[in-house]
Amino acid sequence: MKPLRRRLTYANVMSSIAVFLVLAGGTAFAASQLGKESVGTKQLAKEAVSLAKIKKATKTALKGATGPAGPAGAAGAAGAKGTTGAKGDKGDKGDRGEKGDTGEPGSALAFVEVSGSGTIVEGRAKNIAQSSISKGTTEGTFCFSNLGFNWTVVSALRQGDPGSDGVTEYLRGAAGGCPAGTEITVFNRLYSGTSFTTSANNAMIVFN
Repeated sequence: MKPLRRRLTYANVMSSIAVFLVLAGGTAFAASQLGKESVGTKQLAKEAVSLAKIKKATKTALKGATGPAGPAGAAGAAGAKGTTGAKGDKGDKGDRGEKGDTGEPGSALAFVEVSGSGTIVEGRAKNIAQSSISKGTTEGTFCFSNLGFNWTVVSALRQGDPGSDGVTEYLRGAAGGCPAGTEITVFNRLYSGTSFTTSANNAMIVFN
């Protein structure tokens, strides 16, 4: 021990402490004393810089433009048709709609709907009064007189099944037992196989 004590001088002890400090904290000391722009790519270890260490602005500057879209893929084969689902329940009946506005008057000079007896159906006449209609002596004949307007065309139609037997037509003047002065004679008849009879269906006569 004596020889060792003779060698432990102040200079030796301080040298040993200095070596220990260099080995233990030299790296941290050296890093804190690095000069500006003194670290380059050679000083950086491989994969030493992570994405989290890069500034957001730098990431944006490094981002390239979006490339063109790739070609569309081929359409897949159609799937098999599914089975028909069960029929749904019948829905509730909707509310009744509001009544529409009354339409504009038609362009006809006059019209009238008469029953089989020759009576005007209420609300179904224009410019024709009941006094202008009478019945002839022949079955199903209506006589129109004193109309008060100049007409050129007349159309007569019977209400009902279009396949039913019968005749609905008109003649100018008096016919079928109509009185003198009759302007239009309208026939609204059914054929029974041997003779004509009066049709019970309404007839519509339009004057233009």
